[in-house]
Amino acid sequence: MSIRNLFIVSIIGLVFLPGCKDPGFNLGFEQADSTLCTAVGWDFSGIALASDQNSIRLDSIHKYSGFFSIRMDEGRASYTIPAVYEGDSIELRGYLKTESIPENCTRGFFLKLEDGEGELHSKMTKDQMIQFDGVWQEYSLKIPLHKYAREIVFGSFIYGQGTIWVDELQLLVDGRPLKRIRSRDLLLYPALSDTSFNESSGISIDKITPLQHDNLALLGKVWGFVKYYHPHVAQGELNMDSELFRILPGVLKASNPGERDIILSDWLKAFGKIPVCKSCKVKIEGDHKLLPDLSWIENAGIGEDLKFQLIYILENRNQGPHYYVSKNPGIGNPVFKHETRYRKMQYPDDGYRLLALFRYWNMIQYFFPYKNLIMEDWNEILPEYISVFLDAKNDLDYRLVVLHLIGRIHDTHANIMGRDSILENYRGEYFAPVQLRFIENRAVVTGYYDEGLGKWTGLKPGDIIVSIDSRKVEEIVQERLEYYPASNHVAKLRDIGRDLLRGHSGTVKLKYSRYGSTGELKISRYLKDHIDRSADFTAYQPEESYRMIGDSVGYIYLGKIRNEMLEDIFNDFAHTRGIIIDIRNYPSEFVVFTLGKYLMPEPVEFVKFSSPDLTYPGLFSWKDPPAVGEYNPDYYKGRVVILVNEISQSQAEYTAMALRLAPSALVVGSTTAGADGNVSSIFLPGNLFTMISGIGIYYPDGTETQRIGILPDIEFNPTIRGIREGRDEILEKAIELIENDDI
Repeated sequence: MSIRNLFIVSIIGLVFLPGCKDPGFNLGFEQADSTLCTAVGWDFSGIALASDQNSIRLDSIHKYSGFFSIRMDEGRASYTIPAVYEGDSIELRGYLKTESIPENCTRGFFLKLEDGEGELHSKMTKDQMIQFDGVWQEYSLKIPLHKYAREIVFGSFIYGQGTIWVDELQLLVDGRPLKRIRSRDLLLYPALSDTSFNESSGISIDKITPLQHDNLALLGKVWGFVKYYHPHVAQGELNMDSELFRILPGVLKASNPGERDIILSDWLKAFGKIPVCKSCKVKIEGDHKLLPDLSWIENAGIGEDLKFQLIYILENRNQGPHYYVSKNPGIGNPVFKHETRYRKMQYPDDGYRLLALFRYWNMIQYFFPYKNLIMEDWNEILPEYISVFLDAKNDLDYRLVVLHLIGRIHDTHANIMGRDSILENYRGEYFAPVQLRFIENRAVVTGYYDEGLGKWTGLKPGDIIVSIDSRKVEEIVQERLEYYPASNHVAKLRDIGRDLLRGHSGTVKLKYSRYGSTGELKISRYLKDHIDRSADFTAYQPEESYRMIGDSVGYIYLGKIRNEMLEDIFNDFAHTRGIIIDIRNYPSEFVVFTLGKYLMPEPVEFVKFSSPDLTYPGLFSWKDPPAVGEYNPDYYKGRVVILVNEISQSQAEYTAMALRLAPSALVVGSTTAGADGNVSSIFLPGNLFTMISGIGIYYPDGTETQRIGILPDIEFNPTIRGIREGRDEILEKAIELIENDDI
């Protein structure tokens, strides 16, 4: 049942037991479904266990009161109700009992308020608060009750080994039960009611003068600073898209910098008086990964009065929830909220194209954890793109300039996502049935998407594509590099290779090389519905998720592994000389901690995080590092070889970072895609959807992983000869390392 329909509960198939204190809110888990495994209204986000049970389920034996508690071995149990209560604070109370909880297990209660698009307030119990005594203890969490909250979400969680039981939850407002609280209507942010420019910005710019260009560059920076720093904007009182279109005509008409400053100053005054912030500190203390870059305030030729206003906003900036941005609970990456997509505008007008530039530039300015790795002054990027965005003459031009801008941040997570129809048509709707990868810096046929159609082309694995429709491959690649955003060159070539043979017609003429001899072919291409291109996301995909290779080597393919399989796998591999863990794919499940406990003799820190500070946009602070593994004298003691390549990205890279710390582990292969960290979604006018890596991921000593990727201990690349012979040379190397190992 959807947790968003708590008040429409069908009695068909439900078991109502005596002792339920409130049939509307099943906080004591007394309303069970017909299987007696799940509590009505609760979302149990657990995993399937080897015992054919879910890791979260009702328990009638261990309970604090009534008939049921919930037992949790792994996952999250959540409940959602509308935030229709008047008061100043919301409090969650509940009873919890633990069993066999190790130090690195994260567990407890959570409570948060959401405004329909993201989080307003949240709180989690600190691990050290949860006792290890095996008896029921009461815990509580309290957060402010925000007037624009729409949902109250709460529950319990456990990640790591061990078990917790949860029972008898209560929600209180200002210390009183909900049934005694006066209800209120859900309020709408004032910013949401400002729809003045939903259809058009009303801005048309034929040609800009140098003065207008400079004024627009300053406006973009002031607008973004105010958007993320001004308390009234943070409280949802102003629609910053509309505010941009209101101020743009005046800024464009300003005849000199002084007149521009007066226009901007009057605009800011209209936002309302900002109260003095007693908790705001301008001087940043402590160790942080990134500091806010506000140097433009001093360097942009701003008059003293306007500069004073901006510094006052800085010194009295927002310190609470924010209308436009929140943080993903427990993870910390930014969640961009209330960013209108303007879906109907395939080709946004001049004002909206400037909005797209300003919106994206400021999101990177204040919330991109790897801004220091852009390797050029981001302050100079905004003025560079003003004319480029304004000169985009049609829907395709607009998308290409957005792609070009995205490419400047060098993040493989960042691209235009979601099968944008304009870009899809531009790149071509027809696909060849052969797979290409760049091997030895050449575009090489590595396999077929469709065995029959692939062989019918006459191309064979190992063939080198020399030209496409009479254009040299090198020329095509050079032309496309700036429109295929990625963290590093190998990831760019990976993505270009996937599209190299697509086009607008059902045939394509190729020149190829085979064993030093050249030939020409005209091969057929097919619409995407006829071609399964899933092979692009794995270098080698075996039929089995795990298997023995000979008598002494175990092989695990993470692209198919489930957590519940690991116990059986390590029982089967217990007496092997070594295990190969193939991560030349995207893991089918998150297995870092469950797999790590079999490979580590004790917990070890493997990663360091940085996340944005919403109270000081642009500041990225270090987070407590997690550990992988647990105290386990029976850990696997054979050689562990981890396989990676350019397909290994994000979760695959994070997994490799953790597992390489096993005592006998080696990483073998080639540089990975260099994009780690949970992603944050970004929407731009014209319904464009992109993402960024939202938190910083580093080795425990602070060494970067972004752009660099996971560097192998033994670099080993496939060869064209190996492709022709149908060999997986990286796997062969791993087997050789294990069989010749003296460990």
